[in-house]
Amino acid sequence: MLGRTAVMLLIVGGAASAVVATSGDDAHTAATAGGDQADGVVGCADRAEPTRRPRGRGNLTVGPVTFLGLRRAARASRRDFTRKRGGYLGWKSGIVLRADTEVTVAAAKPDRRVLKLDYSGTGGMPVKAATFTACPRDEPAFSHDGTVGGHTGFAGAFLVAKRRCIRLRISIAGRPKPAFRTVSFGAGRCRGRTPARGRRVARARPSAQGSSTRTIAAW
Repeated sequence: MLGRTAVMLLIVGGAASAVVATSGDDAHTAATAGGDQADGVVGCADRAEPTRRPRGRGNLTVGPVTFLGLRRAARASRRDFTRKRGGYLGWKSGIVLRADTEVTVAAAKPDRRVLKLDYSGTGGMPVKAATFTACPRDEPAFSHDGTVGGHTGFAGAFLVAKRRCIRLRISIAGRPKPAFRTVSFGAGRCRGRTPARGRRVARARPSAQGSSTRTIAAW
């Protein structure tokens, strides 16, 4: 594989934690874990080093994948996000995979239109769905003597159209069904499902003459 090598900071919830990453070929649409279709493919050559076993209460772990600092995004203010082209807000979160595993990450419908992934290996273009493939445990490391080891890390960020709760769809290769997790991006605690389009929802309001309904903004 022909690729590009660059010096990069892997920033986790606003704090730098790694200094080297590589970027491989431009992303191509591919059939991926769980049968999902991904816009971007992020592979072993796109990793950040060094990557250690992820720890910390601020992380979100689903099976073999950990999203570093993603839980901290719930209480983030607008200034904690990075402003991106098109008005998107970026929350930097390294992704760490166990060796020899593959996952596809995307927003669940109907949130997919308001979330993008911007990770090394996606050709510099944010995508709506990306497949991440970890290195083999014995893959030679490029930043030190020895091998990559039990975990592979990728630098990048989630981009959201605005601060909100978004349901992530995480498809893990070898598992028949995807996992779903609702993540708050600067929206505090998520209570149930948040409509992606800010549509108006009818709710019942009792009155002296029986029940009536009123329409209120979901956002």
